[in-house]
Amino acid sequence: MKFSATIFSLLFAQVLISIAQAALLIDYRGGEPANKLGNAELEGNALGCKIKNGKAGNAAFIRPGKDPKTGREALHLHRDPHFRRAEVKALGGQIKAGKTYYIGYEFRLRAKGESLVIFQWSVQLPIPTIPV
Repeated sequence: MKFSATIFSLLFAQVLISIAQAALLIDYRGGEPANKLGNAELEGNALGCKIKNGKAGNAAFIRPGKDPKTGREALHLHRDPHFRRAEVKALGGQIKAGKTYYIGYEFRLRAKGESLVIFQWSVQLPIPTIPV
């Protein structure tokens, strides 16, 4: 039992050292404009119907604000059901094959939706899209 605790401690220390040495690619804090995080993309009901962020009123948007429940700064992504997507694409061209990346975030949903993808890792390399 003591041996496994020692191994766990060593592995945990190695992870902490790796994180400390890692380069920070994005440091986004809630309340900042979406373009600091990446490209904001909205899509209408028809595939390929691109809508500029801010041009769909309250039907679809990506904008900074405060979380109404916690009062914390946040980035609000919203789309009415007849819109296909409201997402922010980040790190275009900065991802390299064979590297390890850590993605940390927290979020809150008012209610869960059917077939809702919260986070999706997708790159333009021969790696499949992995919804989480």
